[in-house]
Amino acid sequence: AASLQELLRYSEQQELIHWRTRTHTCNICFSEKAGTQFVQLGGCDHAFCTECMGEMSQLHVREGSILELKCPLPDCRSEVAASMLAQVLDEPTYDRWLRLKFDQVVTSEMDDVAFCPRCEENDRSSPSLVTDPPASEEDAPIATCPHCEYMFCTKCLGVAHGKVADCISEEDRMMQVAMRRLDNAQQTLAEKRKNKRVQAGGKLYEVLSEDDPVPAVDVTGCVSQEEVGPMKEGDEIVSVSLGTKDNYKPLWTRREHGVPQLEAALASRPPLVIRFRPPAGGERDRQRKKKMLEELMTLRAIKQDSQPCPKCGVRIMRSQGCNHMRCTHCDTHFCYRCGRPIPSDNPYSHFSAQGCPTFDDSEVRRVAEEQARGGPGEDRELEELRRQFGRQEDLFAHFQAHGGNNGQRPRIARRERHANDTACPTCRQWNSRNGRLNHARCFACRTSYCHHCGKRIEGAVPRHFQGEGACPQHNTS
Repeated sequence: AASLQELLRYSEQQELIHWRTRTHTCNICFSEKAGTQFVQLGGCDHAFCTECMGEMSQLHVREGSILELKCPLPDCRSEVAASMLAQVLDEPTYDRWLRLKFDQVVTSEMDDVAFCPRCEENDRSSPSLVTDPPASEEDAPIATCPHCEYMFCTKCLGVAHGKVADCISEEDRMMQVAMRRLDNAQQTLAEKRKNKRVQAGGKLYEVLSEDDPVPAVDVTGCVSQEEVGPMKEGDEIVSVSLGTKDNYKPLWTRREHGVPQLEAALASRPPLVIRFRPPAGGERDRQRKKKMLEELMTLRAIKQDSQPCPKCGVRIMRSQGCNHMRCTHCDTHFCYRCGRPIPSDNPYSHFSAQGCPTFDDSEVRRVAEEQARGGPGEDRELEELRRQFGRQEDLFAHFQAHGGNNGQRPRIARRERHANDTACPTCRQWNSRNGRLNHARCFACRTSYCHHCGKRIEGAVPRHFQGEGACPQHNTS
């Protein structure tokens, strides 16, 4: 038996050596290359060029969608082998894939394991077992991190508490994380003394008539506009009084009231006296607070237009389509309308039995309006792409007829530039901005880059917009 296995293994090795001596066409880029420039996927018998598989693998690992690391052929979709990823990924990216794979297996297979939120803030992965299982559905599950000994609720990831009703919201937790980052910021002794002197006094701004501008404030009670009179963005409102600086009556003070009352006080009829001061950390603290607010704005936008996976909790945003969703982190199928898991083998049975609609009314109206504007069954975006780049079948025929563009990767014709477009740093294609968001994904080569600085974004996207001197996550104009 051993001799037969050795003969079969030897035969496979010889076939692979002979296969590598020939020229093959990659079914992704349609280029003809030597067999030595191809990589076997491992999970199936298919092979693609190393360049294409490397770009595809790096993209999915960077974005965290490792469940999509499968054979590109639609009729196959077998999972790629770890040995293939080791050939096409550099060491840091491969290590990130290992961590993501471990996290995905733990969260999908072990319900009593959660990752410590404090360790994740420090870029460390620390799985923690539930030490106090809930006695009832009203009790919160508690876990203790074996690394930092932090006790937390595995449901909301906040500090340990007794009841599920006491769980904090994602926005509150994000605020706590941002405030911890601000508290941990290092200041020199001279900066601390200067800021203490400025904080002790404060400055005054008088709103004498309705023509004088009144500052807008953010969720922390700080000025959210770039400049209003002597006030700058990030300055803290200390108090608001009715009258003039010589004769006034307090309406709001930071020590005694909340931000909703501040907005009401600023909406009062003039004359008003506003006492303000720069933030305790100076200009650096002003920029950190701005970053914190941008993160909170992003979180609010995600919460409004997303649904958490019922198994792993990862939020999933639906752009359009039906209510059947599939989590790319743990492969759970669930209903976007009610948030419940549904069977993967027959997902649409949920919509006929449970009463949830397959399509929301807003989606039905959107499709009807699109058809009314572009004609029955016509996709206007697809028609625009065809107008700019031609028919896909013609492109394929052109690449196959010309031997894959002389062995080079085919280039897509550059699309027309529109207002606020920026060029991809990899392929120089023009890409439109999504609202005020500065993160861009090139439609042609799938490169992640920043609209603000025009540079490629490597690794986790949020890190590009964090830290001193980082690019703003949202454009102000």
